[in-house]
Amino acid sequence: MDLTTLVIICVLVWIVAQIVLGVLDGVHVVKLTQRLDLLKRLSDTIHQVKIEEHNGVEYWYDQDSHAFLGQGVTLEEVVDVLKSRFPDHIFLIKDRGGLAAKTGWKLMSPEEVKKIELTSK
Repeated sequence: MDLTTLVIICVLVWIVAQIVLGVLDGVHVVKLTQRLDLLKRLSDTIHQVKIEEHNGVEYWYDQDSHAFLGQGVTLEEVVDVLKSRFPDHIFLIKDRGGLAAKTGWKLMSPEEVKKIELTSK
């Protein structure tokens, strides 16, 4: 094998390696983009709730974005607002549990919510 053939083989191997690495980078970017989209959708539909009470009325806010979620004097009133505004969202309240359409819009303890998550997989 002469030097010219060796250089041509090395250049071809380098070109093929660059193509393979480019394809792998493209696949990685697509997977990363899909994961980021999924995280955004989850972030938009799962709310950590911060509750403030003023004059007997509970005001529910998203703990992360501080967006107003709903208000009411009773839990039932708040749930009615949440059902109409966010029918497919999940609301988690620290130390009290969570509620969503999947829980029948009933406030469930953290342990009950965990069981629902486990059985749905």
